[in-house]
Amino acid sequence: MFYNIARRLVCNGLEVTVFTTNAWHPESYHKPWKQRLKAGVQTDEGLTVRRFEIRNIPLQFKALRAISLLPVDSVSLLSGSPYVLLPGYLREIFLARPRFDLIIAGVLPHSHLIYPAAWLAQHHQIPWVCVPLIHTGVTGGSPSPGYLTAPQMRLMRRADAIITATGAENRALEARGFDSSKLHCVGTGIEPDEVAGGQASRFRDCFRLRGPIILQVSTLTRAKGAFELVEAMKLLWASGSEAQLVLIGPVVDDFRDFFSSQPPQVHERTLFLGFTDEMTKKDAFAACDVFVMASSADAFGTVYLEAWLYGKPVIGADAGGVPDVVTQGQDGLLVRFARPKELAEAISKLLADAELRHSLGQRGRRKVLDEYTWDIVFGRFDRVIEPLLAGDDGAGGAAPAEL
Repeated sequence: MFYNIARRLVCNGLEVTVFTTNAWHPESYHKPWKQRLKAGVQTDEGLTVRRFEIRNIPLQFKALRAISLLPVDSVSLLSGSPYVLLPGYLREIFLARPRFDLIIAGVLPHSHLIYPAAWLAQHHQIPWVCVPLIHTGVTGGSPSPGYLTAPQMRLMRRADAIITATGAENRALEARGFDSSKLHCVGTGIEPDEVAGGQASRFRDCFRLRGPIILQVSTLTRAKGAFELVEAMKLLWASGSEAQLVLIGPVVDDFRDFFSSQPPQVHERTLFLGFTDEMTKKDAFAACDVFVMASSADAFGTVYLEAWLYGKPVIGADAGGVPDVVTQGQDGLLVRFARPKELAEAISKLLADAELRHSLGQRGRRKVLDEYTWDIVFGRFDRVIEPLLAGDDGAGGAAPAEL
């Protein structure tokens, strides 16, 4: 999301600097042996990208958790969950104090990134926009752990605008007293030309797959529903289904351990690709019969858009922003999170009805093209930041922005 926003801001004539970390994988934050990107400065399609090095210390979780309990918002925001240390970033913000005309900061729960950016905006008396991407949790429940803490909410109230991905975020914030006039739901998107190009036959031939294919593309974690999908497939296989499971995405150690402990049948009928190249992922979308990501931890779920672009039906969980993206019975199905039997029944329903699969997938494709291409989403985003940038001094130069 930030990358697509940034490159379009550059196309609009702005100078954009991106501050980010050198994490490559969700576990890269806390496990130094996991792959990380090279820290430093690089130029990418006209963007200046500064990657700050993650540092790790002994007993990091315990030390930062203890510090975060101090009753000072700045301390809590810098040291709390997910307990990440970025000393270079803090030095750059609090000591170098670079100047910009607008700051766009996100995402929760990474308040160690958002708070310094908000501080810098206040220091230079410039506007800042928060993009929290809140995981609001299962419908009717509480937000996911680490989201919408009291210090985070006090921080976000200081933003000039809050950009959300779905109405679920707006409702969660309005219920906590946020001014609705500051909340702007813009969604997220895909670039159809970049997502298209997959070949179903190439994927099936390469991996010798002949039966129906059930696909999940995500970080493979419990929160993303990967554990429950395996359990649901075991129920389907026990009932005689010939479906194959394909799993694509970065793998956390907990899921790797879980999968390795499964019986031989699971390994024989699951193509476990982990992190793979873009063309293989596109081919998998083209080849699958049903896309599944029954997650409790998604503010939106961009992979549903990718599946829809290929005309595939999707199954999501009634959690987070997903019910605002997937319309039950119109372009996909929704199940309760962590209910393998319910998920198995939804998959079985779609596998048994080719006409339903086609109609759901085609309605989803039309939704993508009508509402969720990056050009459309950026148009909504640009309308939020344009009046904030209009306060520039009118010198006529390109306005620097920071993400």
